[in-house]
Amino acid sequence: MANCAYCGTRLDDNAKFCTACGAQVEQTISQPEAAQQSETVQGSYTAPTQGSYTAPTQGTYTPAQSYTPPVQTPTSAAADS
Repeated sequence: MANCAYCGTRLDDNAKFCTACGAQVEQTISQPEAAQQSETVQGSYTAPTQGSYTAPTQGTYTPAQSYTPPVQTPTSAAADS
C-alpha cells in the first residue's frame, strides 16, 4: 500500500485518486512495464527550434467602390390609395 503524496492517507494499490483529498495518485511503473512501454514508441519527436514560428500573412481589405441601395417599388395596393 502507498500513501497519498499530499495528505498522507493510505491508498489501495490500484487507487487512481486519494479517497480523502481527491488528489491524483502518481502510479509508479515497474521495470518490466517501463521496458515494454519504451519499445512501443511509434516515431521520434523533434522539438521546434526557438524562433521558427512565422505568422500567417493576411490579405488587404478593399471596400466596395460604390454602394447603390435597393429601391423599393410601389406595389399595386399602395398605388390604388
